[in-house]
Amino acid sequence: MAVFGLCSHIVKCSHVIWSLAVSLFLLQAVSGQGTFQNLNFEQASIVSAPPGYTPSDAYNAISAASALPYWTVMEDGAVMTAVWGAPVALDETSVALASAGYATIQGSYSVQLSAYADAPAGLYHNSSISQTRFIPIGTQSIQFLIASPSQAGGVQPNPIVTLNGTPISISSLSQSGSVITMAGEVSAFAGTTATLSFLCNVIQGGSFPANENIFNLEEIQFSAQSVPEPGSFALLGLGGLFFGLGRWRLCRERLWPFVGGIARGTRCFTASQLACAALSEGLEASTSPNTWSSESTALAAGSAGSAPNAVSRSAAQSAANISKI
Repeated sequence: MAVFGLCSHIVKCSHVIWSLAVSLFLLQAVSGQGTFQNLNFEQASIVSAPPGYTPSDAYNAISAASALPYWTVMEDGAVMTAVWGAPVALDETSVALASAGYATIQGSYSVQLSAYADAPAGLYHNSSISQTRFIPIGTQSIQFLIASPSQAGGVQPNPIVTLNGTPISISSLSQSGSVITMAGEVSAFAGTTATLSFLCNVIQGGSFPANENIFNLEEIQFSAQSVPEPGSFALLGLGGLFFGLGRWRLCRERLWPFVGGIARGTRCFTASQLACAALSEGLEASTSPNTWSSESTALAAGSAGSAPNAVSRSAAQSAANISKI
């Protein structure tokens, strides 16, 4: 019986082991080549472009495979073997590696994509980079940085992001100088292998600047956090407005006895002096609650003696604050 039980246990364990092996195999098959790589473009290396490289108009041409490992460089849907080593293009369609001396967004390298609708015959009109990898389970959004290069002039950056050819709705989260943080919801693709593409397209037949598009790209990342709804920013701004109004009302009530004296012509002050007094009164109110409470009580009491005394104390204090300006 003991031998039979041992054999039964071994059989059960083997089933578990086989199940785990099959699960790992399936997970590997689903994940394809693993998760996305070189999302900050810092794995670049500078190698001369191969003979007969495309696009033929690439300036200081370098190998696309070395400059952007894991990424596929395309122009008008055709795979390119070179990228521009000097991102100085305008009125050009290109994918360029921005390095030291060419204003990267951060780190040592950024990628610059540009598109020109009126490119001469034989040249390209749109550019893109893409990579096919596994999007981690639980991913909610994709975030990245873009910036307008110095040669952009009046051309506004207009990136297009797709997953398996499906455009992702992207929006600006914040901006610091010329650098914009953008994000888009990608939860529908979590746990799948997908092709991520960043496209730089233009409107055919448009006039400047609609016929041009150019931007630097950097720091792509998948996040487990959802993209904040636009309403969240509006509510935050509204909250700040109400807070400011509340502080103004507090200062106004605090200074009203003194301002009333000024209106009667006893003394005149500049707007900056009044502002400084208001700030001082606000700070005093926040740091001396007992004084504020006692004066408010005196005003509310309505007695003939106490209210004027409270008013005169407030006016005297405000005048003292201004006299220090």
